[in-house]
Amino acid sequence: MSLSETAPSLQPSPCFEPEIGPRRYDMAVALVLAAAVLRLILSALGMPFVFVTFYPAVMLAALSGGMLAGLLATILSVAIAGAFWIEPVGALIAPPPFNGLGVAIFVVNGFLVSWGAEKVQQSQLKRRRVEDVRRVELERLVAERTLELSKQIVEREAAEARMQLALEATESGIWEWTLATGRNVWSDNVWGLFDLEATGREASYELWEQSVHPDDRARVAQLIGAEAAAGREFETSWRVNTPAGAPERWLLSRGRPLMGAGGKPERYIGIVLDITERKRAVDVAERKRAEAALRESEERFQALFETMPDGCAYGRMVYDETGQPVDFIPLAANSAFDRQSGVDSVVGKRVTQALPQMREALPRLIETFGRVARSGRPERFTIEFKPTARWLNISVCCPGPDHFVAIFDDITERKQAEDALQSSEKRLKAFLDNSALVAWLKDENGRYVFMSENFRRHAGLRLEDALDKTDFDLFPPAVAEACKASDLAALAAEAPIESLEAMPKADGSLGWWLNNKFTYLDSSGRRYVGGLGVDIAARVEAEAALRKSEQRLQRFYNSGLLGLFYWNRNGLVVDANDKFLEMTGYQRGDLAAGRIDWRRMVPPEFENLNEQSYAELMALGANSAPFEQEYVRKDGSRLPVLIAAAMLDESRYDGVSFVVDITERRQAQEALVLAKAEAERANIAKSKFLAAASHDLRQPLQSLTALLRVIEVQIANRQAPNRAMEKAQDAVNSLNGLLRGILDIARLDAGVVEPVKTSVDLREMLTRLADEYGARAAETGLALRFAPRALRIHTDPTLLERIVRNLIENALRYTRSGGVLIGLRRRGAHVRLDVIDTGVGIPADKQGEIFQEFHQLNNPGRDASRGLGLGLAIVARLARLLDVEVAVSSRLGRGTRFSLLLPLERTTPAAVEARRAVVGPGGRILVIDDDEAVREAHEILLQCMGYEVRSADTGERALALAEREQWRFDAILADYRLGAGLTGTETATEISRRAGFAIPTVILTGDTAVEPILEVAATDFVMLHKPADPDELLEILASLSSGQARSGHRARSPCRALS
Repeated sequence: MSLSETAPSLQPSPCFEPEIGPRRYDMAVALVLAAAVLRLILSALGMPFVFVTFYPAVMLAALSGGMLAGLLATILSVAIAGAFWIEPVGALIAPPPFNGLGVAIFVVNGFLVSWGAEKVQQSQLKRRRVEDVRRVELERLVAERTLELSKQIVEREAAEARMQLALEATESGIWEWTLATGRNVWSDNVWGLFDLEATGREASYELWEQSVHPDDRARVAQLIGAEAAAGREFETSWRVNTPAGAPERWLLSRGRPLMGAGGKPERYIGIVLDITERKRAVDVAERKRAEAALRESEERFQALFETMPDGCAYGRMVYDETGQPVDFIPLAANSAFDRQSGVDSVVGKRVTQALPQMREALPRLIETFGRVARSGRPERFTIEFKPTARWLNISVCCPGPDHFVAIFDDITERKQAEDALQSSEKRLKAFLDNSALVAWLKDENGRYVFMSENFRRHAGLRLEDALDKTDFDLFPPAVAEACKASDLAALAAEAPIESLEAMPKADGSLGWWLNNKFTYLDSSGRRYVGGLGVDIAARVEAEAALRKSEQRLQRFYNSGLLGLFYWNRNGLVVDANDKFLEMTGYQRGDLAAGRIDWRRMVPPEFENLNEQSYAELMALGANSAPFEQEYVRKDGSRLPVLIAAAMLDESRYDGVSFVVDITERRQAQEALVLAKAEAERANIAKSKFLAAASHDLRQPLQSLTALLRVIEVQIANRQAPNRAMEKAQDAVNSLNGLLRGILDIARLDAGVVEPVKTSVDLREMLTRLADEYGARAAETGLALRFAPRALRIHTDPTLLERIVRNLIENALRYTRSGGVLIGLRRRGAHVRLDVIDTGVGIPADKQGEIFQEFHQLNNPGRDASRGLGLGLAIVARLARLLDVEVAVSSRLGRGTRFSLLLPLERTTPAAVEARRAVVGPGGRILVIDDDEAVREAHEILLQCMGYEVRSADTGERALALAEREQWRFDAILADYRLGAGLTGTETATEISRRAGFAIPTVILTGDTAVEPILEVAATDFVMLHKPADPDELLEILASLSSGQARSGHRARSPCRALS
């Protein structure tokens, strides 16, 4: 049956056609009537929209009946709506105004819906017709493919039958191997080829492995496994594992992978062939080819052996009864060996008998050949064969026990060439070593391959240190760079080049070589740079000295240090340097025009002095003594000068004058006069300072003397001296404050205080000070106010805080009512810090004196409770140290304002390091003091705080004690002055040096001189002045002994220099 007979005939179904005829109009009328009924119901419910139910009716009519049905539904809907719901009710055409817009919109929408439904129906009809055609075509194709597959099945069955016949005829079989499951499928022939029984057994990979000969099994399995893992085809052969005594059989198998969806092999199909007969034929052919190749190789070897230019001999060693080699017998030798030995044939003969002319060389040959034949290690050596006047380079190896092969290379010509070259090199070396020339040769990389003895002697080099080195290895970088540049120029040039180069001498100085450099190519084409040079240092130095002299003269002329002009006896200035013209205000044009007359430049009051000097110059004919006078500039102003003159030749007509502007010296002299007056004023101020200090020091000492007597009496009378002790403590505090102020002044004047500027948070500092002094102000009925502002400045925080503290304390001291205000105002890149009080005020004529030491207003009795008169003096010195100006503004009876203009920080820091807390006490302390009472007091104080204390009264004893204690101290507390021996600073420094590590040290001193302060400031020690506050001393020792030396007490910090 043909495909055309079986294919059904398809026609479009009538159900796909849209409804035509009266049915579709009936549906439209029914839908409109249903919509009208629904609208009546909605009217009863109060629905205001007329066409709300007619829109769905029109849409459904158009979708079911097409465009005409939709239009019919639209017309009927308008008619019914006009009759029942559009005013006037019952009229088909309503007079205006009526709801015409709604009717129009409904009509338009009805038309559009009808037209759209028509288009949709037409599109559906067209699509259904296309689908019908496609279905018919698909059924036709299925029928044709079914017929084609039937034919392929028949053809495949026929091909399988033919393949089976071919496999049986060729003794081969096919197999299939699924990788994922390991399942194997073999054709019937495969079982026979593998020498296996198929009955009751299933093919498998393991069964195949058993069929492979054990000697081939691992090799074949490894090859197949590797190729299968890579997804490649494979081909391999192996022997079948046949029973013992059975003939050997060979199989060949090829496998091809079949890839899956992921591109990886899923299974292999292949074929197995019996290649036993082919293998046997191949083995016979290969054996014949091997025999022919061996014969051909032997013939080539024999031809090479006989035609090679070097002598060659194969021999056997002869040993005596002790096993020592005594002779050898050549078993084979080529013609070149016969020529070299001078004998036609020595094969099979003892060499001592066949070659008596080699008697001198034989012992070495026998010994060397025997050693090689025994050890098997090859050797090479050179001998001179005197009978034929030849040099032979002999290489000998061992091919087997007690046998050797020796190759005799005739190197006579090379030896003669080497001897000639050595003779030539010796002559050249003798010439170069004994001449003034230096010579060298470098390769392309700048490495020295030759260097003459004169070169090495000149540069102070040894041959072993210089060869294979570059200029960069031997000389300074600047010299090496210059040599490299000229070497590259020589390589680039076609002809020799000449260069002048500086080269170091053996004594370290630089010599100058005039070099001739050239390029040299050896036989292998490698390029070298050679050179010959001669030392011209003397000539270069002479030329340099001449240039230097000229340069010095020219620099002196143009230096601008002094004016210089050449003149003649008529008064005309013939030449002058720029400095002279600048000093006198003249121009080069004035000089060229001859308008400068040195006589007219001299003022009348100096004419006699000038003429006297000129007469002296003319009389002596050499130089005149320098003298001071003045010149009148071109603009009429005066210029003080120091002038000296000299004659240029014996004619005494031309001369030269040297003019120095002494304006600054005149000003310095005037400043010296002023400085002398200031020094006298300072001496007077110092005397006043000492007088005031002496008075203020005596006051608390006097109080202490009286109070100590009171305490003594009260203790004797068994009375508690509480009030006397409080007064004594007040006197000590007053004395301590006075000493601290004096020491601060001394330190600032000594220059040991160095500001350490950093980022400072003004708000944090001033808030803390306001909190601290606010309570003190409240105790006296005053108000201390501060309006915080977030501002950062760049200064030393410790020194600034000291200034502000002094200003606040000064304000509180002189304010009786009102209060103190701390204010901040921005001024561009600065901030102004004000301390304002409502105190008594400062008279205008006294505002400059308040910064002097011990100067106080309204305190003629030196009442210590009103201060010491040092606070503002310290403020002035600290302000100068910080490069800050202190401004004062005051009105009597109204108050005073002190202002500081501080620089704002340019960049905000990432963080401000927090102050590190001082850890608690503990550790070993060495106390050094020559005063027994002070030493014992410190021992008791430190022991009470938990320290282990060792003490000494001199520096020498302290060193001995520290050595006995093996330098095991956490800190040292030493007095500065320890009698006639070492000072405390020297002792602590020596202990740290001997210990091998720095031991933290506190130096106590009562000195106010600058020298001790500077000595301690030069170390990392902490310095405290007596009397030291015990709490402060303990705090410092605690931080030092714990390894946390406070920043406030480091050696060169501002805090360390100020109490």
